[in-house]
Amino acid sequence: MSILVPQNQLRAAAKTLLAFAVPVQQFGAVATSGLISTVATEMFNLASTQSTIGLHANAVNICRVQTCMENLRAAALVLAEPPFAADGGRDAVDDALTLLTQVNADLLTYDDELKAA
Repeated sequence: MSILVPQNQLRAAAKTLLAFAVPVQQFGAVATSGLISTVATEMFNLASTQSTIGLHANAVNICRVQTCMENLRAAALVLAEPPFAADGGRDAVDDALTLLTQVNADLLTYDDELKAA
């Protein structure tokens, strides 16, 4: 079973995240910058690997999305602290996390349907 992911939203959220990766690195949070860049890249990949029938609801894609979510949660902890709290980076992470949470829920719903069938 496959789901249609919001490709344009994923790409837009990824671009927004990437805009914060460099400033975060310049303030010395290299690991957080790496997490943000990795998640943004994976969001681009999720949007791009969707075939014409959608993103397959399987363990691999569920793991990909959940790994992105965990990395964003870790980045959010750093971005909640000064000097990052005022620059909008946390909002970008929260928006991306909300989007990935919906994709994850859709994947899990269809994966459960497959298991039940």
